[in-house]
Amino acid sequence: MPVRYTGPMPDSFNMAESVVVEGTYNADGSVTAHNLFVQCPSKYEAEVKQGG
Repeated sequence: MPVRYTGPMPDSFNMAESVVVEGTYNADGSVTAHNLFVQCPSKYEAEVKQGG
C-alpha cells in the first residue's frame, strides 16, 4: 500500500523488519502518514538461558 509521509524518518527505518503507520486512508488506496513507528522484534525477544 503506498504511504505518503513528509517529516524526519526514524533512525532505524532502513533496518526495520516492520513499520507501524498512523494516518489517514485516502480514496486512491494510499495512506497519508502522520506518524511512523519502527518495530524491532529482536529487541523484545526473551533471553535464552543456557545451561541447566
